[in-house]
Amino acid sequence: MTSPSRKVMESDVQNSTVMVVYPGVKNGESDGYALDLLGNVLGAGSSSRLYRQMVYTEQFATSAGAYNVALKD
Repeated sequence: MTSPSRKVMESDVQNSTVMVVYPGVKNGESDGYALDLLGNVLGAGSSSRLYRQMVYTEQFATSAGAYNVALKD
């Protein structure tokens, strides 16, 4: 696993974007299916838990989402 890093990019835009990224599993590993399911439950669409909490309840975001991306080596 790699050490934590941070990258900040600034631009003159109307809306800011915050992304949090965690290392996942390699493409084809069985745990990838669990991460896909977790991403869908937490962050797929406006009825997801993450979207409802951040956009509707707390009202500090205009959109929110979560997903798993498994890349080939």
